[in-house]
Amino acid sequence: MPILILAKWIRDGKIEGEANYVRTYELKRRIESSMLRPPFKPKGDGGICGSLTSKQKARNLTRPIFIEPQGEGIFRVNLPYYEPLLQEYREKYLKEYSTDYKKLFPDKEPDWGALPSKDQTEYEESRPTLSALELMDEIHNLLAPIDQALRERQQAIAELTESNDKLQSELFALRAAFQERRESRRLVQRWTAIDETHNQKKEIVMIDSFSKRNNKIKTLILLVVCGLSAIASVVVGIDDNPPGVLLALFAAIAFILAFSHPWRTARKFIFLLFASILGFVLFIILNIILDTAAQDPATADALQDLMQSPIVDALRSSVKITSAL
Repeated sequence: MPILILAKWIRDGKIEGEANYVRTYELKRRIESSMLRPPFKPKGDGGICGSLTSKQKARNLTRPIFIEPQGEGIFRVNLPYYEPLLQEYREKYLKEYSTDYKKLFPDKEPDWGALPSKDQTEYEESRPTLSALELMDEIHNLLAPIDQALRERQQAIAELTESNDKLQSELFALRAAFQERRESRRLVQRWTAIDETHNQKKEIVMIDSFSKRNNKIKTLILLVVCGLSAIASVVVGIDDNPPGVLLALFAAIAFILAFSHPWRTARKFIFLLFASILGFVLFIILNIILDTAAQDPATADALQDLMQSPIVDALRSSVKITSAL
C-alpha cells in the first residue's frame, strides 16, 4: 500500500491537496488486480488504510501525522514530508520481493526519479530546523529519564551493598560469639573431666583398701591391730614409759598401713611424706600453744584440767615420738 500511495503521488504531479489524497476503493482495486492476495470481502476494504493509521503510532510517525482519515473512505497522506521514507521503503521492497513488486506495475512504473514538486520544495524550505542548542536540549530531555533511572538503580545498589556489609559484620560477630561460647564450653567440659578424674583418683586412694577381698581383710586386720595397740598404750601408760610409747607408735603405723598397703606408686608415698612433715610442724606449734596455756596462772581451771588429761598427754607423746623419728 505505501508503494501504491507513492505511485499515485508521482503520477498526479505531486500536487498537494490532490495527489496526496487516496481512496480505499482505488487501493482495493489495484491490490486485487495485481493478484497479490485473494479478493476482499464485501465491505472489507475499510481496514486497508486503517492498518496504516494504527501502525504510525507504533513507528513514531505522528510528528507530523503520516496518514489521517477524511471521511467516506478518503485519507490524507503527508507525502511532502514522508516521500523520502516511502522511496526507501520501495527500494527495500524491490530487493526483497521483486516478483510481487512486478505484479504491482505490470505495464509501466512511474518515474521515481522525478524532481520534487514546487509545493514540496517550498514545504521543505519552510520546515523549521533545530539549532545545536535546541538539539542538545532535546537529547538531554530524552536522556533525563534514563539518567534518573540509572541514579535510582545505583542508589538501590549502594543500599543493598551497605545492608549486605552490615549483615556480614553481624554474621561475623555471631560466628565469633558462637566460637567463643563453644571454646568456653569445651574448657568447662575439660575442667569438669579433670575434676572428676581427680576426685575419682582421691576416691580410689581410699577405696583401694576396700576394693578387693584380700585388701579388705588386710585393712580390717590392721585397723584391729591399731585399735588394740592404742588401748594397750593407754592402759600401760605412755608418760616416760617405753612400752607404752612403742605401743602408741605401733598403733599409728598400723593405722597408716591400713589404708596405704595397696599403693604401688611412689607418688602416693611422696604425698604421704609431705603430709607427715606438715603434720609434724602443726603438732609442734600446737604443743607450744598447749604448754604456754597450761603454765599460765591466769588460765581457767577447765583449760588446766584439759591440758592435764590423758588425751593431751598422748598427743604430746606422739609429738615427741615423731620428733625422735
